[in-house]
Amino acid sequence: MAGRRTPAIVVAERAGIWFAVHEYHHDPGTSSYGLEAARELGVDAARVFKTLIVDSTAPSPTSSFPSTRSWSSRRRICSP
Repeated sequence: MAGRRTPAIVVAERAGIWFAVHEYHHDPGTSSYGLEAARELGVDAARVFKTLIVDSTAPSPTSSFPSTRSWSSRRRICSP
């Protein structure tokens, strides 16, 4: 996985945005990527954010929220 460039990394590089990649070993059986990332990286889960692309034609097509919260697609809200 080292050195792999995701679409988000490519966009950030092109835009000149500073960022750092923090890698960890992913368990494919995990139920929460964000909580797993926080645990593996040793950081507070509230500091690890999820980003969802809801609808590319909507006025605000993305949503970003802490991994400690969950998203309800039916209600379109973020809950604690």
